[in-house]
Amino acid sequence: MTFAVLDWPSNLGLRPSGVEMLPAALREAGLLEALHARDAGIVRPVDDYDRKRDAETGLLNGPALRDATHELARELAGVMQRDEIPIVLAGDCSVILAGLLAIRTHASVEGVALLFVDGHADFDTPADSPTGEVADMDLALATGRGPAILTTFDSHAPLVRDENVVAVGSRDDDESIRKTGITVLDLTDIRKRGMDLIADQAMGVVAADRASRFWVHVDADVLDDAVMPAVDYRQPDGLTPSELTVLLRKANETGRMAGLSVAIYNPALDPDRDGARLLVEILSAGLS
Repeated sequence: MTFAVLDWPSNLGLRPSGVEMLPAALREAGLLEALHARDAGIVRPVDDYDRKRDAETGLLNGPALRDATHELARELAGVMQRDEIPIVLAGDCSVILAGLLAIRTHASVEGVALLFVDGHADFDTPADSPTGEVADMDLALATGRGPAILTTFDSHAPLVRDENVVAVGSRDDDESIRKTGITVLDLTDIRKRGMDLIADQAMGVVAADRASRFWVHVDADVLDDAVMPAVDYRQPDGLTPSELTVLLRKANETGRMAGLSVAIYNPALDPDRDGARLLVEILSAGLS
């Protein structure tokens, strides 16, 4: 497999906190060399962050994110058409919209699934979100819940169906996601059954259809706060690095992973860049 690393230093779905520095930090920590990856460059959102929440949609930066999603998806589809697997170094979790859209617009792909690895469910609606940050609601938007501006792209709505989504590692006790068809394998499940069995179950969902491809999204706050404190919304506990490595390795071994995004690690909270080196180690071990 050939990987191509693409930077998307966006904070549009969160706020200007420092997450937009994630791509530079992981590059400096040696990610491209560790993965023997091609440098696919950078896609910068055109619009600056707007702190004013839209009264009609309840979103922050809705139009800017829609434009940025289209632009990034076009670049990702181009990488996929080269038979490469894109690794997107993102700022915030809204990147999953572009990843899924890229798969949907890739001519050789008939289906799309999502392996969502995050310490939070990210399943708020605009009415539920106290901030209007799309990073609170990206999984809800990807599955068609929310304003059309970020749920419908080129007539694709939803970007991914509930039954093709697995959310792994959450520990925020969001009950709303459990009332859907999404498979939820939270931290409690992992502690009870072990990551090997959990990962096998997850692959049974996202890689079940041989005509489909799946996107993998890794939010750094899925990791144990003791080893990854450099995130904006901290919670106690979390996955060990070895557990996340097992999950990524099994995803890679299916041969149907279309791409991967990593987000939310905040270098501004990590002056020694320990978190960047840890993420490079995990990605290298999981994708080698």
